[in-house]
Amino acid sequence: MLLNRLTALQFFLLCVFSCAVLAQPKWDDEPLPAKFDWVKLTSGEWLKGELKVLYDSELEFDSDNLGLLHLDWDDVAEIRSAQVLSVRFNNGSQGIGKVLMRDGQVSFNGVDVESYDAKGIMSMAAGGTQGSSYWSAEVVLGGNFKRGNSLENIFDSHIDIKRRTNASQFKFNYLATLRRVDNIETENSHRISSSYDVFITQKLFWRPVYGEYYRDKIQNISDRVTVGMGVGYHLIDSSKTTWGVTAGPGYQYSRFVSVSEGENNPEGSGLFMFETLWDYELSKVIDIKALYNIQLTNDESGRYKHHSRIGMEYELTDALDFNIYFIWDRTEKPQRDEAGVLPEQDDTRMTVGLGYEF
Repeated sequence: MLLNRLTALQFFLLCVFSCAVLAQPKWDDEPLPAKFDWVKLTSGEWLKGELKVLYDSELEFDSDNLGLLHLDWDDVAEIRSAQVLSVRFNNGSQGIGKVLMRDGQVSFNGVDVESYDAKGIMSMAAGGTQGSSYWSAEVVLGGNFKRGNSLENIFDSHIDIKRRTNASQFKFNYLATLRRVDNIETENSHRISSSYDVFITQKLFWRPVYGEYYRDKIQNISDRVTVGMGVGYHLIDSSKTTWGVTAGPGYQYSRFVSVSEGENNPEGSGLFMFETLWDYELSKVIDIKALYNIQLTNDESGRYKHHSRIGMEYELTDALDFNIYFIWDRTEKPQRDEAGVLPEQDDTRMTVGLGYEF
């Protein structure tokens, strides 16, 4: 008798649990919710919160209970949005409105008269025509302060700002390192770069303008300004790995702290730029990122200039990351100063810091 009662209780609890897991959210019999965005995964689970952006096959979704999630696009089966979304498709068409994506079709504002193939979605951004939701930023700060037999102060900063819509992407990056040993400045470098990309297809994009400002007086560079344009292509664009390349012509202006007698200062040169960016999701909390950039100019401007950043980002919380980066800069033909001193070709450093995303 006791065994039968326990079996019946187990069966009852199993039924209740199954109904709780399989139950679908309700929207008062309307196809679109009124308050929250809802995302259904291929596993059958539903998430409630706010959809942020879809880019590079990754959906950013702010869950009420789980925080900011980065979902593989292949794992998303259905979307029902309460907010207005802007969607861009591979064929160049766009749609704006509340999104209903189910059974492989996309419609706007709950109207099924005109629908689109969900497989053709290239990007998606929250806010519709409201621009504030397109912006994101990360600030990384690190430092080392030593006292005792010697005095050493090291400060590293890295600021990364992006604006992503369904048709374009703007990037701004600032990288700086300051170092003093026994009150003598041994490093003071600043690099500011910015670019604007227009999506042609899901993999191909056009970069009508990019720019960079670099300053490192220890390397005899007072100011170096680079402007140009280019074309880019995503070689790999999967749920865990993105790998893209960009190349194009440009012009570079270089002003040195001082030069040997008979050398031009400042110096101008045409250039050709090649850049590759690789991002790999090692786990849910660890990302491996690598950037390599090379600029080809005349000999007076340095001939070949390399810049590389390779590092790891470990997610501590939804907004806080632990960052380790190795940075390498190389100038094939550095410019001698007025005393005839030739700067080293290679400049390497490792930075460790905490990053905050918002």
